[in-house]
Amino acid sequence: MARSMEQVLNDHVAALLRGDLPALMADYDEDSVLMTLEGTFVGLAAIEGFFANGLAMMPNLRVNPVGMQVHDDAVLVAWTAEFDTGSVPDGVDTFVVRDDKIRLQTGYFTVVPT
Repeated sequence: MARSMEQVLNDHVAALLRGDLPALMADYDEDSVLMTLEGTFVGLAAIEGFFANGLAMMPNLRVNPVGMQVHDDAVLVAWTAEFDTGSVPDGVDTFVVRDDKIRLQTGYFTVVPT
């Protein structure tokens, strides 16, 4: 049975907070795209590399949701975060979820070292 958009996002955030890279990657497939100002990452290997690097740079990540808007299969999420070596005061992600997978994600955030 396919997960709802809310279930996919809840599972995604939980995996991110655990630093569970295999569980994070279960939310994507080879057709998934992640776009940031640092680049566009297409497919599992590229997206996994982005998250592996990010998790290594943000130990003990704690994410705080600020707001969310949902329309059909898309969601816009604003967030802040803290981690052992810094913070993110201005995170924004969009997700398009179809058929139990994140098809498109865009992300913007500023890392502020402590």
